[in-house]
Amino acid sequence: MKEVVKKIIDTEREARDRIEEARAEAQRIVRDAERGSRAIVEERRQASVAEGQRIVEVAIGEAEKEKARLIGAVGGGGSRMLEERRDSVERAVDRAARLVSGEAGD
Repeated sequence: MKEVVKKIIDTEREARDRIEEARAEAQRIVRDAERGSRAIVEERRQASVAEGQRIVEVAIGEAEKEKARLIGAVGGGGSRMLEERRDSVERAVDRAARLVSGEAGD
């Protein structure tokens, strides 16, 4: 009888140990998965910011070309109209840059 009780206690202890090991392994797996997902999110965020900056740079280049074309088309006249349009384009580009970089306040 004493041996049976000892065997039961040993079996229960072994089961508790296995459960604890399984819990510890599960926690390690979750931590590793969370770490991996954070790395992926950061990598995609950086790629998105870089793509947004590239798009902004292209838009700025296109706006400069359009400005030069308009100046050429009006022969240097209508500078007020061009200045207003330039200001509007600059505001739009600044807004887009803030949105892409996450600095937009609204």
